[in-house]
Amino acid sequence: MSKKIWIDSGCLQLGERGFLVRNHHETKQWSRYYLRDNPPKTNVSFEATPYGWCGTCDSIATFGEGAWEVTKITRNGRAQLTEIADAERLTEFLDDVGYPELLEDMLQHIHAAPAH
Repeated sequence: MSKKIWIDSGCLQLGERGFLVRNHHETKQWSRYYLRDNPPKTNVSFEATPYGWCGTCDSIATFGEGAWEVTKITRNGRAQLTEIADAERLTEFLDDVGYPELLEDMLQHIHAAPAH
């Protein structure tokens, strides 16, 4: 079963795919999500990091949350995203955005993650 999440979308389109990036304020405890064409990168080595912590600056931590697709948009602008967990669809997405080298690591992460 694919993981799903609701976010405030702004201007996302149905079917749009991207890397989900989460910014989390460590003291105020808020999180914001963004769907991007490029994976987040660590703040020291600039290594593409599709999953996990990338770094913290001014109490705002950045995390990679994987590859996701917009599967529903409500009339108030919220978007439901579904994680791209199928190997074939993930391969197609990574080829489209120019990051095919991330496939193996992303599939290992998906298969190692507990089911929700």
